[in-house]
Amino acid sequence: MPPAALGAAAAIHFKYLKGEIKDPQAELLSICGNDPSAAAFARGFKAGGYREGWRQVAAEISKEFGKSHWFATYVADAYLRAEDHALAIDWLEKAYEFRDHTLVYLSCGLSYAPVRSDPRIQALQRKMNLPL
Repeated sequence: MPPAALGAAAAIHFKYLKGEIKDPQAELLSICGNDPSAAAFARGFKAGGYREGWRQVAAEISKEFGKSHWFATYVADAYLRAEDHALAIDWLEKAYEFRDHTLVYLSCGLSYAPVRSDPRIQALQRKMNLPL
């Protein structure tokens, strides 16, 4: 998914969780077009639903990590949407190793709320001098 579409994807995610969107696949495809990660979401969504769709997106963009525009936090966000918190935290730790500038939102970003109480996340926040 193009980086410019990530904000829209986050909005779709939160609207889906609230029940405001019934077909997140169609919404994502409408903003991403024929992008490989959108196709991965479509495959996963068809095979196993919403969480599997995001798991497939994470797998797709993790293959490109380090070779293109993908940050580790993008992979972590996809795993968070798939509710795979352990892998999401692994990628957030990788984000710290790679000095991913988007990690500054760890203490306040809505996406990170489900894992904020995890000791590994709190250790990252302390290393970065972020509020707990």
